[in-house]
Amino acid sequence: MPFNSSVEGLLAIDLTAAISKLHPPHCAKDSPICQGPTPGQLAFLMAAFGLMIIGAGGVRPCNLAFGTDQFNPTTESGKRGINSFFNWYFFTFTFAQMISLTLIVYVQSNVSWAIGLTIPAILMFIACLVFFMGSKIYVKVKATGSPMTSVAQVISVAIKKRRLKPVDQPLLTFFNHIPLNSINAKLPYTYQFRFLDKAAIKTDEDETNPWKLCSMQQVEEVKCLMKKQPNSEMRIPESSSSSLQGNKCKEKWRRK
Repeated sequence: MPFNSSVEGLLAIDLTAAISKLHPPHCAKDSPICQGPTPGQLAFLMAAFGLMIIGAGGVRPCNLAFGTDQFNPTTESGKRGINSFFNWYFFTFTFAQMISLTLIVYVQSNVSWAIGLTIPAILMFIACLVFFMGSKIYVKVKATGSPMTSVAQVISVAIKKRRLKPVDQPLLTFFNHIPLNSINAKLPYTYQFRFLDKAAIKTDEDETNPWKLCSMQQVEEVKCLMKKQPNSEMRIPESSSSSLQGNKCKEKWRRK
């Protein structure tokens, strides 16, 4: 499971610092040349990173979706709960990131790498325990298909209908069917990325085929995804600075 992979990956990385045989010897202070890792040490470290990648890839994309599934978006209390959940999620995420880039890095650089890497592993283990303790009371919504299929359908149909003229009254012209078993909240029409609207324009040749005609709900979901793309790009400088800081810390550690 992703949680287990994250804990195992953090624990393996912690062992590379705690056990001398799992990392290269410290560089001599007066020597400009440092001995590199052995193939076995490098393989162990890469395996640890692989476990962390599997854990992060399985957990992070599902955090927000699983959290919002615990609330009913059709009620006022559910809407307030979703808003509160988003606020607390991003607050705790930013606070944890601030602690990891300051306090944890300080412990690793000035106290001990083994202790500095043990702290995140322990915190992740506690998080797993808390999560599994409440697993019986969680709302677990069954998946209804791949969201990427819907994205591909909207883009494909929009390209096929690119020669159609924009409509003056979208709410009256667009195909606005929502299945009865849909678990997604109905999204209002927006005026951004209007080139995608053509995927929902009804024509005489259209059939009830999602690869020939998409609903306005599908189009708006793709718009939401495209609006989030700039946020991902803005995280590139942050990730670059974190990597640079990590490289400096590793160089300092090896020369101690």
